[in-house]
Amino acid sequence: MPRQYPTGFRDEMVRRMLTGEPVLTICSDTGVPEQTLHRWKHQAFIDASLVDGIDSTQSAALRAAHKRIKFLEKELELVKDASPIYDSLAVMDPKEGRCVAVELVTRGHAARSATRAAGVASSSFIKRVKPSPPTDRAIRRLLLTDAVGKIHGDSPGTYGYRRVAATLRIESGLIVNHKLVASIMQELHLHGLPRRRTGRRNLITVRTVSDLLNRDFTATGPNQLWVTDIERHEAFLDQVVMKGHCWMPVAAGI
Repeated sequence: MPRQYPTGFRDEMVRRMLTGEPVLTICSDTGVPEQTLHRWKHQAFIDASLVDGIDSTQSAALRAAHKRIKFLEKELELVKDASPIYDSLAVMDPKEGRCVAVELVTRGHAARSATRAAGVASSSFIKRVKPSPPTDRAIRRLLLTDAVGKIHGDSPGTYGYRRVAATLRIESGLIVNHKLVASIMQELHLHGLPRRRTGRRNLITVRTVSDLLNRDFTATGPNQLWVTDIERHEAFLDQVVMKGHCWMPVAAGI
């Protein structure tokens, strides 16, 4: 693709050539090809009506017209290819628009033109047809997944995420966050021994003993009221212990 130069830069080069500066000197200073400089100079003579030819304004209009004609030709070809596909569908299902777009892409049409003709979103279609390459983070996670599975299998099945992370650091020299290892093991449905408790005991239906002191726990001095849990010793529930020391059963939930 030819390099595009700003209009002001072209005008400056033409001015330097018209003042008598050698073309080779300008070429060595700016890096513009010699043939390009001669073409600019010739076009400047045409614009000044010194030489017969098409001036810059008309040439720009012609370029725009040729670009428009080329676009319309592609659109016509797209319509010709899409028409038989739509004719083969008795009832057009919105979900079949992606299939139409895929077929148009396989016939050589651009993805954006195909999605416009099929009536589907170009962004999601391009992501599915041309998925982005995997990132370094995804590749690293994939490699760690294989390593974590192998270490857990060699344990055998006893290592948790902390021991697996330590093994990666000691044996392979990989500094891996234990949270990442735990996430990978959870994804692979792996766990160490002993397994972490998944819930807490429900004490709603558990029978508790009555409060013998009616929650009166006030004491005027030390060692006047002792509280402990003797809910499993039913023989002591009715006893009051010696010399100002009171034992009270405290059950869970009181």
